[in-house]
Amino acid sequence: MRVLFVCFGNSCRSPMAAGLAMKILGDLAVFESAGTCPGDLQPNAAANAIEVMREMGIDIRGHRPRRVSSLNLNDFDYIITMDLSVNVQLKRFLSGGPAKILLWDVDDPWQREIEDYRKCAETIRNKLFGLRKVL
Repeated sequence: MRVLFVCFGNSCRSPMAAGLAMKILGDLAVFESAGTCPGDLQPNAAANAIEVMREMGIDIRGHRPRRVSSLNLNDFDYIITMDLSVNVQLKRFLSGGPAKILLWDVDDPWQREIEDYRKCAETIRNKLFGLRKVL
């Protein structure tokens, strides 16, 4: 089973989701992340995302943002979009493959305080417990 988390820039929400999923649900699937529009100015995960994941015992320092358009989305069993805007953008890349798209409503903490990243991580963590029932 393969699951892809998709957000806008692939520097906050989706790498945090992939890291948390590997820790919480790693025995159920392979988890990856991508973004609809990752920028060239952000070569790694956001510093606050790295710090919050470190606090939770997860190392995402090696994460490099990547474009969802560079992936074959038909290779994934589930694709989880982090908000409605990303969900709409993602549908442009799908070719009617077997992947099931799940929409999560996760507030983007990009360039905000570290507490916003902690809230984001907690939201994702809670949603992962529901995902366990789907996988």
